Amino acid sequence: MAVLMGCNDHKQPDADNTWILFHDRWVERAALSDETIEWLTWYNGLSEEEQLSISYLPADLLEECGLTQTEDSEADTCSD
Repeated sequence: MAVLMGCNDHKQPDADNTWILFHDRWVERAALSDETIEWLTWYNGLSEEEQLSISYLPADLLEECGLTQTEDSEADTCSD
């Protein structure tokens, strides 16, 4: 039996309402706030075209899917 954690690509979770769909990923509900679950329910009810027009994604959803990972880099301090 596979253990699903965080945001999960292309795996159908058990039908116990523990997971919620975000595009092609299943996200564990327990990792999200009630507001984000409500937002995802609304978002999933939109057409694909409407979803693509949305520029806001809740921070906890981004974090859970690993979409906020950034790398630090040195600033360019050269002056011309």
